[in-house]
Amino acid sequence: MILTNRHTLLAEMLERANSGSKTRAMAANLPEWSHVDRSASFWGLRHYADQSKAKTGEPGFGAADLPHYPDGKAVGATVRFDSVSQRLEITYLSSAEPLRRKGAADLLAREFKVDQPEEGVWRMVSDVHARGPFPVHFALIMLGFGMYR
Repeated sequence: MILTNRHTLLAEMLERANSGSKTRAMAANLPEWSHVDRSASFWGLRHYADQSKAKTGEPGFGAADLPHYPDGKAVGATVRFDSVSQRLEITYLSSAEPLRRKGAADLLAREFKVDQPEEGVWRMVSDVHARGPFPVHFALIMLGFGMYR
């Protein structure tokens, strides 16, 4: 199954698949690819275009207000879901730390275990069985579906 929010990208991908083309829809050298697990039940990748990132003075420029506002230094995001363990993992590539709110308003702390496995990489992990559908909704927004920039 292929999901995209751009009709032209979908048409290009389907044409490549139908013609047996070896040309990739997403460049092979994108840094997001090293965080994609193609063996997962569901996986996704998003590379942030310049128009998707916050500009100086806009909300989220210095710290990402996820899932809606990637920061000005954001590169992209990947999503991985394991249907057997019900584990959802979002990887956010940016040198800026995601915005954390205080108390119950902190969606990240409430719905995910957040860590930074390496510089410029933020990992958000959730147990969908325990948390319900919200983390999946969050992940789809991170991939560019629903309310997004």
